[in-house]
Amino acid sequence: KCMFHRIPRRLALGACVLLIAVATTAYSAFHDRTTNSNYSSVRVDHYDIKMHIDPDALTQVGEVTYSMVAEVSGSQIVFDSKKLNVTEVFDAQENALPFEIDKRRDVLRIEREYEAGDQFLITVKYDAKGKHGNKTGVVWVAGEKTPAGNDSGVASFYTQLEEINARLLFPCQDTPQTVARFTTELTYPDHLEGFASGT
Repeated sequence: KCMFHRIPRRLALGACVLLIAVATTAYSAFHDRTTNSNYSSVRVDHYDIKMHIDPDALTQVGEVTYSMVAEVSGSQIVFDSKKLNVTEVFDAQENALPFEIDKRRDVLRIEREYEAGDQFLITVKYDAKGKHGNKTGVVWVAGEKTPAGNDSGVASFYTQLEEINARLLFPCQDTPQTVARFTTELTYPDHLEGFASGT
């Protein structure tokens, strides 16, 4: 029942339609403020992630190839990226692309022209040095200590990426407002086992 049922029916119907239109517009224009990526302009359709993890050295080295789809025309791709050292960015023809790391806003900005509807690939190479003590995001675990202080276990590594910590693992559009498929290839020291999962 329309909330304007006490006023003339034709006027009330118009008011209800207007409210629905305003609500629909507001929803479609919603932008997730926890991300600084420009996912509404150009989005990732697929992540191809290759990563080497060494828990003993507290290092991760990664290479991600992004299958991009442009929603509008533009000249910049912005990924959420935190505490990652980006070393190279290039296109499908291996042409280097200019990039900038903004540590204040925790983003990686890549210069690349695109038109609405374009589909293209870009690749980002990066590395990061971890530390013990993190409880979320990228978590590095030292070998367990015995009461005498001797190592009784092995160093390990796991991720806890909710709610906005995927940007600590690799540059990405770190928001549920856009979703993408992904493939993952992990390498690690021989004495460890590696597992990855996703939906």
